[in-house]
Amino acid sequence: MKYLILLLVLLACLPFASFARDDSETGITVQIPLSYLSFSTTDASSTVNATTIIGAAPIVGYRFSMGLVIGGTYDYWDNDVKMTTATGATSETDSTATGYGATVGLMSGGFGIFGSYLFSDNYQTGTKAPTDTRFTYTGGTGMRFDASYCFMVFSHFSLGPAVSYYTFTYTKEQDVKGNPIVLASNYQRSGINPYIKLDFTF
Repeated sequence: MKYLILLLVLLACLPFASFARDDSETGITVQIPLSYLSFSTTDASSTVNATTIIGAAPIVGYRFSMGLVIGGTYDYWDNDVKMTTATGATSETDSTATGYGATVGLMSGGFGIFGSYLFSDNYQTGTKAPTDTRFTYTGGTGMRFDASYCFMVFSHFSLGPAVSYYTFTYTKEQDVKGNPIVLASNYQRSGINPYIKLDFTF
């Protein structure tokens, strides 16, 4: 259902879209990939799991002639699950990742390819309620690769689908009170995230 809604949004923009983009355009670029998903499932024990996922991977930089982009990025991803049993008991788990780094990319026509090195990333995960026992992986570094295609909607503004692949390695861990936990080995996290990207050039 989520992807159907995103497709309908894109199709609604097509009458206003100019598919040929001016690659000589230069200036400050602000690119905001956004993702939102909310759904509920019920398992065999009649436990309802309400999941909400929110993501953003904005890039702010300067676009040079012929589409070269150099800038910085911030990374945010949150996956929250609220569980309600048949008896009415509730609990909640949550996983949140935040980080920042440097980005280099290339834009041509509506296509964009970006590579980011995140030199600081934290990942908090675990049970949030009724008792907060989440732990946090810190000292994270890694790469994120983004690919997108945006349709020109208005002057200096375009919109389109994007996808990111990320891989991170964490060297430290701490409990909910901030006390350090000894890691037997580095923790690794990777995956693919879909987005709708808003692209502004000033």
